[in-house]
Amino acid sequence: MLAFSSTHFYSGWRVSSNSARKNVLPSQPTTFTALPAVYEVNSVTLAWSGIVAGTSAIAQTVIQVSTSTGGAAWTAYETLTTVNGANTSGTFAASPSNITGVLTRYRLCVVDALGGVSAYVVSNVVRKLAPPLSPAIVAPQQGSITYNTRPRLLLRTGDASTQMQAVCVKAASGNWEDSANNPERFSPSGYLAENVTTVYRHLEIETGNLSVTVRAFAQNIGIPGVETNRSFTVEALPLEDITANDTTVKAAHIQALRTAVNNVRRYYGLTVAVWAEEVIAGRTPIRNWTFHVLEALTEQRRKLVAGYARVSTGQEEQLTSYEAQVD
Repeated sequence: MLAFSSTHFYSGWRVSSNSARKNVLPSQPTTFTALPAVYEVNSVTLAWSGIVAGTSAIAQTVIQVSTSTGGAAWTAYETLTTVNGANTSGTFAASPSNITGVLTRYRLCVVDALGGVSAYVVSNVVRKLAPPLSPAIVAPQQGSITYNTRPRLLLRTGDASTQMQAVCVKAASGNWEDSANNPERFSPSGYLAENVTTVYRHLEIETGNLSVTVRAFAQNIGIPGVETNRSFTVEALPLEDITANDTTVKAAHIQALRTAVNNVRRYYGLTVAVWAEEVIAGRTPIRNWTFHVLEALTEQRRKLVAGYARVSTGQEEQLTSYEAQVD
């Protein structure tokens, strides 16, 4: 500082007792994550690093939280915690929403000793995941009958919060098998999306009653979901051996064949076949034998096509169109 008079005589200079400079703000972290991104137990770890101090020392790190249902609209950020100290990296155990489907995200800023605040950095979004819904058992139907000693299960995956999932099957008191770890049993195999159909092929078994249980688990979290049970019967094929020029043709032969065809149709959740002619012992002409056999074979073929159509669609009109393709 300098003082002077009208005659331009100057006093000596007075220097201020302190210096002044511009405060450069600290920089936000270069990385800021919340893991796991999909959690079963509502606990995630926030981790950050790469903070660079500005002109003043770092005083604290502030973490805020926001939630959303569906991800379209988010709540205003609220302060979750303040971490005091000059560390340029750190971690914090947070408790996100415990409601299935609710999304949670975090943001972080750095405050220096003069109160200067850095820009915010936003974490990835995390969400709670419930186990997948139990797969739908399209076939067999409860209490149905099959003659296949390697029975097929037709399954359709349920909701899994958009996560990939493995379908699991256990027969009676056996071990669990799933589409990811036992691919030879499933087609298609591996981790499956929602509303995807798969066929499970059982090992060779004896005839008798069989109970199966199905469930699913998400790819990121191995906790299985709700179980669904189904019971059915494996029977010996009720057909008599036919020897040329020896076996006497009986109405019971056609009746047994028709019963077997309809039992298998019920197994796959299909309506029973409507036969063109009633077969009555002692009354139905033998000349129609060939037509009755061909009719039963046609219905069996329709069952194979329509049964697999049913596992790929829940639409009855679509199922009817598949059946029509073999007429």
